[in-house]
Amino acid sequence: MNGNMRSFWYRELRPFLVKNGLLGNDEIPEINSVDIESPIEIYDEGLSKGSGRELYILNLMSRKFDDYVLKGFFKFKGAFKFTDPRKSYRIIGHNKPRYIFFTEKEGLWELCKEIAKEYGISAVAAHGEPGLLTTEYLADELKARDVRNVKIGALTDYDPWGYNIADSFGEKVGETVFDLTIEKNSKLTSLDLFTEETIEYKKRDLTTVNPKKKKQVDDWMKITHGINDEPYGMHVDNAEIDLIKKRVEDWLDGKYDKVKPGFMKQKKQ
Repeated sequence: MNGNMRSFWYRELRPFLVKNGLLGNDEIPEINSVDIESPIEIYDEGLSKGSGRELYILNLMSRKFDDYVLKGFFKFKGAFKFTDPRKSYRIIGHNKPRYIFFTEKEGLWELCKEIAKEYGISAVAAHGEPGLLTTEYLADELKARDVRNVKIGALTDYDPWGYNIADSFGEKVGETVFDLTIEKNSKLTSLDLFTEETIEYKKRDLTTVNPKKKKQVDDWMKITHGINDEPYGMHVDNAEIDLIKKRVEDWLDGKYDKVKPGFMKQKKQ
């Protein structure tokens, strides 16, 4: 391909489906007949049926490529030669490459570069949850530096989805096919990275999310208690940079490795 996953869709799969009458109409399958979340999101976003159908098949195609890679049939970098869309948002540390500072926020890339340079560690800035293709490139670059086990410090949003992305990133890096061992995957985000004023002004009401996601919110609340036992979250973009740097320093020193319950200090009357 020498391109991305969409290159395969446009050059190979879509023409094949059209030629053989397999593309179907522009209706996406009934929600209950599929086991992936994407079609639900398509309906929620109100996309046209035509766009929805293509997005559905693209998502399914990507999932099937992931399955083949995880089962060891081939690599993204092998015969297909898929390029890495996130190459510019990854640094392999010059001194301690097995330590990976990870954030789901592309907008924090400058901070990633600063941290990687100061401590000589690796850094990754994603755009949400990293794909398996990008993870394959990361794993190969780490092994090229003789890294076989890694420690991850994940800075994600203070909400159920950020919490899950931190877990998912560690699980992907630790997939058997990549031949890396996860020594520890530490979640670095907690409520004390934000000022009280910022929390009050920018907290996110999680009761307004899609009802299908309510269980994720409830499960997350049991672990973190939200903000003072109420279902609120925070985008990590609003955390104090100096506090993030201190958190990274504590993580590298082995002084921090878990999410703290989200209770703010009560203001004195």
